[in-house]
Amino acid sequence: MAAAGASIIADGTIDGAAFSFSTPMDVEQELEGNFVLGSSSNLTLNVDASTWFGGSGSARLDPRTRRSGRRSRATSSARSSV
Repeated sequence: MAAAGASIIADGTIDGAAFSFSTPMDVEQELEGNFVLGSSSNLTLNVDASTWFGGSGSARLDPRTRRSGRRSRATSSARSSV
């Protein structure tokens, strides 16, 4: 993900077409527990991505678009879910 310049990469399909949505972001999430991570470890968090491209019709954000306003709204939705 670092090579892609992204903190989040979401792969999926919309209208039968594959997409890959990536975005950089700086967010924090707190979890309590004992975690042992080394320098080459990965940590995966589960988040609800169902609202990232939300809405229907013209309100839906198509993750395949490169239009910055729509990508910004999708990034904001992703940030809110984390």
